[in-house]
Amino acid sequence: MVPSYRRGGTAYLEWHKPLHQDLVGHRVCYSYETGGAEVDQGASPIDVSNPDPPTYQVTGLTMYSLYDFWLEPYDGNGDPLGESNRVPLMATDILLHLPLASAG
Repeated sequence: MVPSYRRGGTAYLEWHKPLHQDLVGHRVCYSYETGGAEVDQGASPIDVSNPDPPTYQVTGLTMYSLYDFWLEPYDGNGDPLGESNRVPLMATDILLHLPLASAG
């Protein structure tokens, strides 16, 4: 899974569908630290069915909270088929990187 952050408390998630014949859908899962709260879509996991293309936007992230996102694909019985890697993401204001310069 590849997450990226956009202003306004939104994370954009993109992934490759696993090649599994029983795959029916995906659950977007998350955990949080540093005083985070649930996202606008509700508590983890969020059922996103089987989007095409495999992307999803999670809105309502709490600023300066560290979230871990991962996916759980599931079969027709709703049973998990595994778990993706966990990817950290922190919702922050735009940061400006200024390189150190010295006067010569």
